Amino acid sequence: MNSVFDINRFLKLEKRNLFFSKMQYLYVLAGFTGVYLLSVLLKIWADFSLTGFIYAGVFIVVMCGPCLFEKSRNKYTGVFDFILPASTFEKYLSIWLRYVVFIPVLLYVLLLFLNFITGLIPVDAVQEHVSVMDIDLSPSVGKAYAVMLSIQATYLAGCFYFKRYAFAKTSILILFIGVSFMVIGTIIGGYFLSGESMSFTFGAGNEIESIQGNYDAGYTMGYALASILKDPLLSFMDNTISVIYILGMWIVCFFKLRETEI
Repeated sequence: MNSVFDINRFLKLEKRNLFFSKMQYLYVLAGFTGVYLLSVLLKIWADFSLTGFIYAGVFIVVMCGPCLFEKSRNKYTGVFDFILPASTFEKYLSIWLRYVVFIPVLLYVLLLFLNFITGLIPVDAVQEHVSVMDIDLSPSVGKAYAVMLSIQATYLAGCFYFKRYAFAKTSILILFIGVSFMVIGTIIGGYFLSGESMSFTFGAGNEIESIQGNYDAGYTMGYALASILKDPLLSFMDNTISVIYILGMWIVCFFKLRETEI
């Protein structure tokens, strides 16, 4: 068992990784703190805030962190990392904990702390800002975190499989997959709901109306499918598929890391 996981060896590995990553964490904390305070000041002076920008930044850091942070951290890697007295499982567990647990919790605690501090200011504009930035652990937040984990697992795989430009290549891959699903859904919906074959000839008159009708039919089908997913059974299936995908990507990343160390 010690050859797979040893707590003392793992703690030494975490201490080393923290030494190399501490500046990244400080930059992230300082950046979000500065934007948060700027958002509060804008709310007071101009009745305008950067809350949407802050949330978007949190999503990007959590989802794209493996490609954004591992790239700069790898400049410290070399022969020493291959002979580092730590098992493949310990190295992967360290990476997994950093992006799946530590960074999301760190950002969540930071926002809670900033909300608490600014909440002590007896100004209506500040109190309104605090209420908008308040994060409650509701089911919708859990669902959003599950979506972020799915995208993050893809970026984690991209980090392991793409040696160069991992962030750009993975982003293009995710965009391509998303667009492909949208196009396929529109085509299927347009074909089955319109009752006629689709035509993509960009002419005038009936051809344009046919394309518009197929598009509307596909949109209707997508909306109907979204409504159907509210059904408990299909929601369960949706959650199950998400869990299988996330776990599958994590397992693939582990075997890829082990392959590179053989």
